[in-house]
Amino acid sequence: MPIAQVSADAVSLVAKRATDRNVTIENKISNSPLVLQIDEVQMKQFPLNLLTKAIKFGSPGTPVVHDVSETSLGTIELTCRY
Repeated sequence: MPIAQVSADAVSLVAKRATDRNVTIENKISNSPLVLQIDEVQMKQFPLNLLTKAIKFGSPGTPVVHDVSETSLGTIELTCRY
């Protein structure tokens, strides 16, 4: 499952909520070549939960930065900063 597609789907699902709170989402995963072998439902729920909480608990007008990176240990780190 391409992480970029999962991320784009999650951003689309929370876009209205973000707009309502005057929050912009910076999705930095768009060009990520990383592919995961994981349960599809759980993988979709994870970034959706991160984004929802960042929008809910962040200050209105504060951007949310959604990013993914591969660590030196070969693991994947998915983050939302606000």
